[in-house]
Amino acid sequence: MTGLDQDPRWVKFHDANRVCSCCGESFDGVFDIGFSCPQSWPNTSDPRPNSEFQELRKTEPNILTDDFCIHDGHYFARAVLPIPIIGSQTRFSYGVWGSLASENFETYLNSFNTDTQSQIGPFFSWLGNQVPQMNDASVEGSLHACDNRARPEFFVTDTAHPLYDMQENGITFDALLDIYDDAGCGVRQHLE
Repeated sequence: MTGLDQDPRWVKFHDANRVCSCCGESFDGVFDIGFSCPQSWPNTSDPRPNSEFQELRKTEPNILTDDFCIHDGHYFARAVLPIPIIGSQTRFSYGVWGSLASENFETYLNSFNTDTQSQIGPFFSWLGNQVPQMNDASVEGSLHACDNRARPEFFVTDTAHPLYDMQENGITFDALLDIYDDAGCGVRQHLE
């Protein structure tokens, strides 16, 4: 055993058969935290299916589907912001939205149902959400498309931003628990 496999909290966190004695909760390992829309999206409506996007854009100036958004002339794609966990082969991801220039958005959209999507880009992007523990949503990055309709990955390119360091060097299990606490998931208390 090496790394986190020696941390009893990590072991409990990955034991789906273990039930917390205080609340009856069980955990099955690392889970992601996501945003259902870009931070600038004003509506509380649920996203529409991707299959409706092309039809909606004929009549609607602002559109939110499962993976695409146009809002006030700004274009967004749903993405994942991966962060490795130190001492494991696992990674945590934020489910975020990244902005795209209109021509890059069209390129991404037109390749969405292909098996060669990873051959496009990467595209310059701004992070479209403010992640917990960060004080700004103006984070410069790049969007890297993936094949088989997998969501693209957002990589922070601003080397002075804490998210850049997290993506480059990873986070500790305790830092992951802090992220979950800040998001209201309260995992730590069930592992002690």
